[in-house]
Amino acid sequence: MHAIGYGKNEDIKNGTPQNIDILLVEQEVAASDEITAVQMVVAADTKRAALLEEAKEIELKLEEGGLKYCPVGKLDAVVEGNFAVGAEVIYFRSEMARREGIGVKGTVKEDKDAHGDYTIQLPFDEDGEIAGRLSDVYEELTDIGADSAEARAGAILSGLQFLEEQKNWPTSAFSG
Repeated sequence: MHAIGYGKNEDIKNGTPQNIDILLVEQEVAASDEITAVQMVVAADTKRAALLEEAKEIELKLEEGGLKYCPVGKLDAVVEGNFAVGAEVIYFRSEMARREGIGVKGTVKEDKDAHGDYTIQLPFDEDGEIAGRLSDVYEELTDIGADSAEARAGAILSGLQFLEEQKNWPTSAFSG
């Protein structure tokens, strides 16, 4: 015989005959009108989600590269007054860096915009560390089969007796 109970596990065990099993299941996530059953199972793979997020962040860094948008006040022209496209400039992160002469050499990529900012290219990932990490993340995603997550989630739901059409229902369509 099986029963479902609510309360403290010890309280239930003390008042239950030996031949009865009590199963307690906590609902870990709130139901949603937007998230389907398959999506909920896929989202439970926190390692996959973290790796995908890291890959997205690294891809954005690589896409932007060493591009920086900065006001002329943070720049010094290598050739005095020359901020034309292609000109070499020195970028200072702060006034303190300027006073101490700690700047990074870059190249003007675009003329001054309406806000007075220049687009400059600074050295970026010259040692390949960022690109190398992205490669590692892609490899980890391959190792865990990230591209087959939805298929595996569907198989899990099938094993739990979900009908095919139920897999795409919003989680709010199911009872608690």
